[in-house]
Amino acid sequence: MHLMCGTSTHIVTSVELSRARSHDSPYYEPLVEATAKSGFNMQEISADKAYISADNLRTTTEHGSVPYIPFKSNVNIKRGDDLWKKLFHFYSFKREEFLMHYHKRSNVETTFSMIKAKFGERLR
Repeated sequence: MHLMCGTSTHIVTSVELSRARSHDSPYYEPLVEATAKSGFNMQEISADKAYISADNLRTTTEHGSVPYIPFKSNVNIKRGDDLWKKLFHFYSFKREEFLMHYHKRSNVETTFSMIKAKFGERLR
């Protein structure tokens, strides 16, 4: 299960279901689009490395949000567009500032924990 939630409210704004071994990145855009349609104010979006892609960064900024998605260690800076390069440099050279925003992502772990406590480990 992939979800977006508010960092202070833990309100789940969108959910996408996937198979256990599917890649995470394609589920990002539908989550953002559904959250935007709900009227939720997205100023920042934090996600783990599995969601990093030029398309996902662009989707985030198109909704007026700042993406805080860490880059994988094998990233090729030359393959990206200007947004990719700008965010890669921010991630690389202002890591402490980046991490202050990124660590808001831990709120989703709290949300998952609350869901599992309420409904059990496996949902169908």
